[in-house]
Amino acid sequence: MTRSDQWPKLLAHFIEARRGRPFAWGEHDCCLFAADWIREATGRDIACNYRGRYDSALSAARILQGEGGVLGVFRKAAELEGMVVVAPSHAQRGDIVARDSEHGPLLGVCIGALGAFVTERGLRFVQVQGERDIVCWRF
Repeated sequence: MTRSDQWPKLLAHFIEARRGRPFAWGEHDCCLFAADWIREATGRDIACNYRGRYDSALSAARILQGEGGVLGVFRKAAELEGMVVVAPSHAQRGDIVARDSEHGPLLGVCIGALGAFVTERGLRFVQVQGERDIVCWRF
């Protein structure tokens, strides 16, 4: 999987378009946010098997339970697509970042020193390469 040559510009537009968009199961949640960025940058949809299959916490939980949770779902897709696992201390702009939260693992997009994560009020930007970061993927 290869990023478009225009990925830096695409990333800026992607983040700006999502900045105020609130969390919505099956539309704009952490898994689809990460997958949407990958689709924007590469044209490949790693979430095609999940889109349209859930629209609530309960329906998402049913899928995630059988797939090893958020990290299990993403690890499988990343491996199939040949994404490279990198330590959070080596996260770079455009990478997918997994971080631990009170609700379990969340996926976000690294935009430099910060990661963008979906919240009820839109994107939240937090420092990456901290103790809450679990793993990153580069594509």
